[in-house]
Amino acid sequence: MDVIEERGFDDSERLGVLDKYAVLDTAPEPSFDRMAELAARVASAPVANINFVDRERAFSKARFGTAVVNIPRALAACADAMWRREALVLEDLREVPRYANHPLVLGPPHFRSYVGLPLRSREGLPLGAVGVLDRTARSFTAEQLRGLELVAREVEQHLEERRAQRERVAASGEPLLSLDDAWVVRHASPAALALLQLAHEPCGEPLSRLLTQEAVCVLRAVAEHPTVPAQFSWRERRFEACVHVVAGGYLVALRDISEQAQRADADQRARGLLEAVIAGSPDAIFAKDLRGRYTLANDSAARLMGRTRERILGHTDSEILPETAAQARVARDLSVIGAGRTTTYEVNEVIDGTLHTWLLSKGVLRSGDGLVLGVFGIAKEITERKRMQQAVEVGEERLRLAMNAGRLGAWDWDVGARHLCISGATQELVGVRPTEPLEGEQAEELVVPEDRPAVRVALRAAIREGIEVQCDFRVRRGEDLRWLHARGRSLTDGSGKVSRIVGVVSDVTDQKEHEARAEKLARFQEQLFGIVSHDLRSPLSAIRVWAGNLARDGANPNAQHASERIVQSTDRMERMISDLLDFTRARLGGGLPLECADADLHEICRQVVEELGTASPGRVGLSCSGEGRGTFDANRMAQVVSNLVGNALQHTPEGTPVEVGSRGLAESLELTVHNTGPAIPPDQLPVLFEPFRQGTAGKKKTANLGLGLYITREAVRAHGGSIEVASSEEAGTTFKVVIPRAPPSPR
Repeated sequence: MDVIEERGFDDSERLGVLDKYAVLDTAPEPSFDRMAELAARVASAPVANINFVDRERAFSKARFGTAVVNIPRALAACADAMWRREALVLEDLREVPRYANHPLVLGPPHFRSYVGLPLRSREGLPLGAVGVLDRTARSFTAEQLRGLELVAREVEQHLEERRAQRERVAASGEPLLSLDDAWVVRHASPAALALLQLAHEPCGEPLSRLLTQEAVCVLRAVAEHPTVPAQFSWRERRFEACVHVVAGGYLVALRDISEQAQRADADQRARGLLEAVIAGSPDAIFAKDLRGRYTLANDSAARLMGRTRERILGHTDSEILPETAAQARVARDLSVIGAGRTTTYEVNEVIDGTLHTWLLSKGVLRSGDGLVLGVFGIAKEITERKRMQQAVEVGEERLRLAMNAGRLGAWDWDVGARHLCISGATQELVGVRPTEPLEGEQAEELVVPEDRPAVRVALRAAIREGIEVQCDFRVRRGEDLRWLHARGRSLTDGSGKVSRIVGVVSDVTDQKEHEARAEKLARFQEQLFGIVSHDLRSPLSAIRVWAGNLARDGANPNAQHASERIVQSTDRMERMISDLLDFTRARLGGGLPLECADADLHEICRQVVEELGTASPGRVGLSCSGEGRGTFDANRMAQVVSNLVGNALQHTPEGTPVEVGSRGLAESLELTVHNTGPAIPPDQLPVLFEPFRQGTAGKKKTANLGLGLYITREAVRAHGGSIEVASSEEAGTTFKVVIPRAPPSPR
């Protein structure tokens, strides 16, 4: 009979046995996953699983090609297969009434064929099945069925080994942990639970949750070497563990070695403390017995003596040093033993042709009962310190000479005592030769009254905030006033409070006079431009009026011609004066003033092009696109367009076109002026917008002041915009202006 009699079967006994295998509701294990994959490979099927069945469902302990974990027992084919004595082969599930309407057959993943090999315990109780599935109706060869049978027997063997291991762990009086090959805890012996102070058995938990990550790494490292014990710390205790490879995992035997480890650590610390101090000391430490043989010498001692430790230990000074040096050391050793106390002195010795200076402390080495065993010594080489001391002395002398040569003086302000000490050239700079520190009132009297408040503010800020002092002040020397520049740094005491300020002082009178002359000259030039540009307008206006009156007298052709020339000249002079006035406003007022209102850039460009096109018919073209309205100074923008177009006409040959473009963008307005002809020389591009610059690319010569592009740039900047130029022989010259539609924020 192929089917085990299920009727009247006590399922509780089967479930109790199944529980001993610890496979239900557990994490995936590589050993089971490999057997599931092997079953799929043997049967050439896309899906395989190892299922165990409890009262209500089938749990997939391992699965290959599918993500299904739990299936209701009533719908699980493995629940039918486990009661059979041989394989359950269903070549077409749709032809089997029990499975024809199965949700996994009718719907995704649309299984069509199934083979299930029953799994049984050693008592013969059904546990589940090894199953393979395919999405097409198919048959299975005898070889494939035999292979699946072998896989099922391998799973059963694996389960029995797990069960035996669990029983061994549970019955053992030793602290044992049973782990699967994913380092997940299967079982823990009572002794292990007590040793690790666990309230319950942590079955199914990763070992990394039970122990520290460091401990798990140590155990993994020795897993392949069971004869090598691993040591790790956990919960302030020290453990030793041996890891054995068993079926589908590992068996870890634990031992508490906290007390042994503490004793060993204490002994090690006691033994190593002195060795560490001696070995790590930068000072040379040595000891000799009564025969003069070295019994101790650290690396520092070996370096100072120019020998290796092997060459020193066990040898006397006479064996490793020149005779004279050896005799001197022996004499000192005897002197120390005779005095019975530690002495410190400097020693100068030449070793390998180099002079060394040591600060040596040497004393008597005694046993615990006071018996003299020899001498010990601690030597610090101070050769470099001596050299640095000499270098500092030389450096201080050089600094003193340099400060005197550069007429730099030093000063030191004692904040608490309110004393000022001056040295070097400072005495000459301030015109005093004190023999003692200056009191606070005396120091203030050196500074002219008008500059004393600024000096006080600088010093108080340095004292309060610990910042650097920098201030200029005047001192009176006879009938002369001299400007001095003082610079100092704050020094703090142990509490962080500023206690002193030290610094240098230099004579900056010549620099101050030069700056004053330069400022006076610049102010004179700018005032001159302002006066000329403003005051000349009144007589020019009168000339223009009289020239207009003269032009209305049409009876005299000569008068008509003269008046036209006068008007042209006055217009040119008016433009020059306007440029000078704008220049003065830009330099003195911090930028050109604006009167922003709603305006249209397209319309401004049309007006300017129409005006300039009268003098140059057919040469200026205009293209407009987008919305040209915005909030800006219409007169200033007309001046920008006029200057750029006029500049282009001036610097291009007769008959060549000038293209003007006006474009409205989302947040800005764009103006371009393009012309062909000679390119702007590269050396002129960086200074093209500077005042009083006149281009040389064009053939025309004009009497302008070279302020047009400068004023254009300042007008664009006042609008919060930008201007740039690109010029080459091939592409010509293009000026591009971009301004925002909205006016800039007030400065």
